[in-house]
Amino acid sequence: MKDDKKVLINAQEGKTRALRQWRMTSSSEIKPSIIRRYVKQAIGHVDTGREIKAVRAATVDVPDELTKAMRKHKGATAAFRELTPGRQREYSEYIVSAKRDDTRQRRIAKVLPMIAAGIGLNDRYRG
Repeated sequence: MKDDKKVLINAQEGKTRALRQWRMTSSSEIKPSIIRRYVKQAIGHVDTGREIKAVRAATVDVPDELTKAMRKHKGATAAFRELTPGRQREYSEYIVSAKRDDTRQRRIAKVLPMIAAGIGLNDRYRG
């Protein structure tokens, strides 16, 4: 969408391209004519079928700690390669997001049996 008035902000800078929002903190910031124009523009995009496709990295950056641990755990490396890129990314981000080394090690110990079994990190939450 065109943001002529520069009121839209990205919901998650660097992660999303389409999720922008207009934050209003007081009633004086509500501009019905501008809101109406933006809504009509959004409806026009929906009517024409226009959409923004997600851009995913072609490769997944697997942390070295996880790679070394998978080599020691029987069948984990082969099972990890069989996982979808999204599931590989979930595991990698889960390990990298730990701030402390002992937390990373606990997480690795937790996920190795799941990887070897071919289970995704968040599969229990999927329908």
